[in-house]
Amino acid sequence: MDTFGITLLVTGSIVKAGSIASIESVSKIALYYLHERAWTKLRWDGDLSARLVVVATRKLARLRQLDRVAPSSSLQCPGEASK
Repeated sequence: MDTFGITLLVTGSIVKAGSIASIESVSKIALYYLHERAWTKLRWDGDLSARLVVVATRKLARLRQLDRVAPSSSLQCPGEASK
């Protein structure tokens, strides 16, 4: 319905909007199927899981370092500096 409505607004044609919405619905089903097939072929062994944990941990550490450099509490409104 979203695709149909947007296409109808852009083109002003019910026929074009219906055609595009129909094609888009079929293509989304096909792409979803292919995506799920590819996703199940990934091997979720310990090595990959360990690598994902390491990457996530490093990213969190970087975010914490940024928070130490410029903590949100140090950002004050101009009127609050004298309080």
